[in-house]
Amino acid sequence: GSDKIVNNFEIEQNRAVYTIEAFNHLSKLYNIQAIVIGADNLKSIQKWRDFEALNSKVKWIVISRPNEPLETSALREFYVVPIEINISSSEIRNGKKLDFVDSAIKKQVLKEYNLLKNSESQ
Repeated sequence: GSDKIVNNFEIEQNRAVYTIEAFNHLSKLYNIQAIVIGADNLKSIQKWRDFEALNSKVKWIVISRPNEPLETSALREFYVVPIEINISSSEIRNGKKLDFVDSAIKKQVLKEYNLLKNSESQ
């Protein structure tokens, strides 16, 4: 389904939280099947703390922009979702109006993820 979960675990830590740490905590509470990342993370993902452990547990949904080169060889299982919206996470953090972006990205990611799930069940 399209259930949404908001969890403030990372905020409550009052420090930087590694993805593996958040995953380990949240996977005790929820059935986490995938992690969504921007394609820019691919450049350094193998340097992430406990990347191999995380990589063995999840599917990756990689959000890419048009004409952006993707180096996905480190990912065990992944699906690329091309997003045609010209906005960066920096713009989001700086408060750019997101009314049009949120629904467009959500719709595209859910559509692509459902295609991925459906192809696995065949």
